[in-house]
Amino acid sequence: MATPPSVKEIRSFLGLAGYYHRFINHYAAIAGHLNNFLRKDSFKWADVEQSAFDALKAKLGSTPLLALPDFSREFQVETDASGQGIRAILSQRGHPIAYYSKS
Repeated sequence: MATPPSVKEIRSFLGLAGYYHRFINHYAAIAGHLNNFLRKDSFKWADVEQSAFDALKAKLGSTPLLALPDFSREFQVETDASGQGIRAILSQRGHPIAYYSKS
Protein backbone atom coordinates (compact mmCIF):
# COMPACT_ATOMS: atom_id res chain seq x y z
CA MET A 1 0.00 0.00 0.00
CA ALA A 2 1.39 3.35 -1.02
CA THR A 3 1.50 6.46 1.15
CA PRO A 4 -1.93 8.13 1.13
CA PRO A 5 -1.91 11.20 -1.14
CA SER A 6 -4.84 13.00 0.54
CA VAL A 7 -6.73 13.40 3.79
CA LYS A 8 -9.60 11.39 2.28
CA GLU A 9 -7.25 8.43 1.68
CA ILE A 10 -5.92 8.66 5.25
CA ARG A 11 -9.49 8.56 6.60
CA SER A 12 -10.15 5.50 4.46
CA PHE A 13 -7.02 3.76 5.74
CA LEU A 14 -7.89 4.60 9.36
CA GLY A 15 -11.37 3.19 8.79
CA LEU A 16 -9.87 -0.12 7.70
CA ALA A 17 -7.34 -0.15 10.53
CA GLY A 18 -10.02 0.84 13.06
CA TYR A 19 -12.07 -2.21 12.12
CA TYR A 20 -9.18 -4.42 13.30
CA HIS A 21 -8.15 -2.28 16.31
CA ARG A 22 -8.86 -5.11 18.77
CA PHE A 23 -6.06 -7.14 17.22
CA ILE A 24 -3.46 -4.35 17.25
CA ASN A 25 -1.55 -3.70 20.47
CA HIS A 26 -1.17 0.05 21.19
CA TYR A 27 -3.56 0.91 18.35
CA ALA A 28 -4.64 4.27 19.79
CA ALA A 29 -1.06 5.42 20.35
CA ILE A 30 -0.05 4.54 16.80
CA ALA A 31 -3.18 5.82 15.06
CA GLY A 32 -3.21 8.95 17.22
CA HIS A 33 -0.50 10.55 15.10
CA LEU A 34 -2.61 10.06 11.99
CA ASN A 35 -5.82 11.17 13.73
CA ASN A 36 -4.14 14.37 14.90
CA PHE A 37 -2.95 14.92 11.37
CA LEU A 38 -6.57 14.93 10.14
CA ARG A 39 -7.42 17.87 12.40
CA LYS A 40 -4.87 20.18 10.80
CA ASP A 41 -5.78 22.54 7.98
CA SER A 42 -2.82 21.77 5.74
CA PHE A 43 -1.69 18.46 4.32
CA LYS A 44 1.99 18.09 5.31
CA TRP A 45 3.19 14.50 5.46
CA ALA A 46 6.18 14.31 7.83
CA ASP A 47 8.32 11.54 9.31
CA VAL A 48 6.00 11.11 12.31
CA GLU A 49 3.00 10.42 10.09
CA GLN A 50 5.03 8.14 7.83
CA SER A 51 6.31 6.06 10.73
CA ALA A 52 2.77 5.75 12.19
CA PHE A 53 1.43 4.75 8.77
CA ASP A 54 4.20 2.17 8.31
CA ALA A 55 3.66 0.76 11.82
CA LEU A 56 -0.08 0.32 11.28
CA LYS A 57 0.52 -1.18 7.86
CA ALA A 58 2.97 -3.69 9.33
CA LYS A 59 0.60 -4.61 12.15
CA LEU A 60 -2.29 -5.11 9.71
CA GLY A 61 -0.13 -7.36 7.55
CA SER A 62 1.13 -9.55 10.36
CA THR A 63 -0.67 -12.47 11.91
CA PRO A 64 -2.22 -11.61 15.26
CA LEU A 65 -0.95 -13.81 18.05
CA LEU A 66 -4.14 -13.79 20.07
CA ALA A 67 -5.17 -16.90 21.98
CA LEU A 68 -8.69 -18.25 22.25
CA PRO A 69 -10.22 -17.88 25.72
CA ASP A 70 -10.60 -20.89 27.98
CA PHE A 71 -13.49 -20.01 30.28
CA SER A 72 -12.51 -22.67 32.80
CA ARG A 73 -9.25 -20.76 33.59
CA GLU A 74 -8.54 -17.42 35.24
CA PHE A 75 -8.25 -14.22 33.18
CA GLN A 76 -5.83 -11.34 33.77
CA VAL A 77 -6.56 -7.72 32.85
CA GLU A 78 -3.72 -5.21 32.52
CA THR A 79 -4.64 -1.54 32.27
CA ASP A 80 -2.74 1.68 31.71
CA ALA A 81 -4.27 5.15 31.69
CA SER A 82 -2.79 8.60 31.23
CA GLY A 83 -3.76 12.01 29.93
CA GLN A 84 -3.03 10.71 26.43
CA GLY A 85 -5.29 7.66 26.48
CA ILE A 86 -6.23 4.34 28.01
CA ARG A 87 -5.32 0.78 27.09
CA ALA A 88 -6.10 -2.68 28.37
CA ILE A 89 -4.97 -6.20 27.62
CA LEU A 90 -7.06 -9.24 28.45
CA SER A 91 -4.83 -12.28 28.76
CA GLN A 92 -4.82 -15.81 30.02
CA ARG A 93 -1.75 -17.78 31.07
CA GLY A 94 0.50 -15.06 29.60
CA HIS A 95 -1.14 -15.07 26.14
CA PRO A 96 -3.14 -12.02 24.99
CA ILE A 97 -6.77 -12.62 24.11
CA ALA A 98 -7.88 -9.06 23.30
CA TYR A 99 -6.53 -5.51 23.22
CA TYR A 100 -8.38 -2.26 23.90
CA SER A 101 -7.04 1.24 23.47
CA LYS A 102 -8.59 4.68 23.10
CA SER A 103 -7.15 8.18 22.85
